[in-house]
Amino acid sequence: MKIEIWAEITCPWCGLGSHRLDRAVERFEHGDEVEVVHHSFPLSSSFPVDETFSVRDALLRRHGIGGSQAEASTRRIEALAEAEGLTPYQVLDNLVANTDLAHEFLAHASAEGKNREAWDTIFRAYFGQARPVFSMDDLLDLGQEITLDRESTRQALTEHRYQRQVSDDAARAQRLGATGAPFIVIDGRYGIPGAQDSDGLLRRAAHGLGRLPPAPPRHRRRRCGLRPRRLRRSGPQLTSTGHPRSAPDPPLIVSKGRLPHVLPAAHRRLLARRGIRLPSGRPVLP
Repeated sequence: MKIEIWAEITCPWCGLGSHRLDRAVERFEHGDEVEVVHHSFPLSSSFPVDETFSVRDALLRRHGIGGSQAEASTRRIEALAEAEGLTPYQVLDNLVANTDLAHEFLAHASAEGKNREAWDTIFRAYFGQARPVFSMDDLLDLGQEITLDRESTRQALTEHRYQRQVSDDAARAQRLGATGAPFIVIDGRYGIPGAQDSDGLLRRAAHGLGRLPPAPPRHRRRRCGLRPRRLRRSGPQLTSTGHPRSAPDPPLIVSKGRLPHVLPAAHRRLLARRGIRLPSGRPVLP
């Protein structure tokens, strides 16, 4: 079984979500059959390069969240992390910046066979030690910690050798239905948005191996966890005859409330216009 997780380095829900996924795999009785692969989903490309901001400033600029609201939102994440053994976990008293180069570093490390090691190291450095992970020197130091050759890493980052791969990774997640991070795909069949708890991930993993019936967990979908955000499914467009065009990726079953939805948005709109309803009695709406 292959579990893929898309994440942003500075997203606190991504760090927590990665930790929860690790715990779920450790507890899973068939954990030795699971391969976990991390992918990039950059959310901070709009930040200027070589400039850092406090988390407080970033929340105010990008989300309009400040003062006590920012304090409550971030301290809640820190408390959740502490309750699950992830401590220290520094969110509010940290810095953010453009992470594009850091994602290229992670792609380079993955190409060198260190995907899991590199992601664990960068999350630990950023949230656990409040270290900057944005500049060339920051990343070269991290590379040495996981025994990457410093000069070959410098050359790969200077040439932006993995820039296209990072953008392709994010584009693939969006085609699969991701609107934010973290986003998890189990065995290419089940898309799970948000930082699900370990129990919910265990059930999904067991169902992926045919051990349990499906039971989609209840969750709150978040764009980097700070605001609930409605999940939007991308899917094949309809032809003039009403048949779907071919799509590069298969449709996923995406956990959405209590009912797994597998219909692409275009299909749901067509059914809604014809007055067709789901078995639950709710109208089929996009």
